[in-house]
Amino acid sequence: MPIDLADRSTWPKIGSTWEHRNGNIYHVVMFANRANERQEKYPTTIVYRNVNNQEDYSRKLSDWERSRTWLT
Repeated sequence: MPIDLADRSTWPKIGSTWEHRNGNIYHVVMFANRANERQEKYPTTIVYRNVNNQEDYSRKLSDWERSRTWLT
């Protein structure tokens, strides 16, 4: 099911595990700018952690599934 920014039930779950197309594995940590009404300027982002090096990253939630596959 594609992510619908207006329907949080379609968002990845906190703690879920995803694989990037390059083979890196990530856990979803949190979301930022969830309640922001100015999405064009401050889009909702997903914060995720690489399980191998524990580095944190973020990207626009609307772009999340482009290069990741859900594992658990």
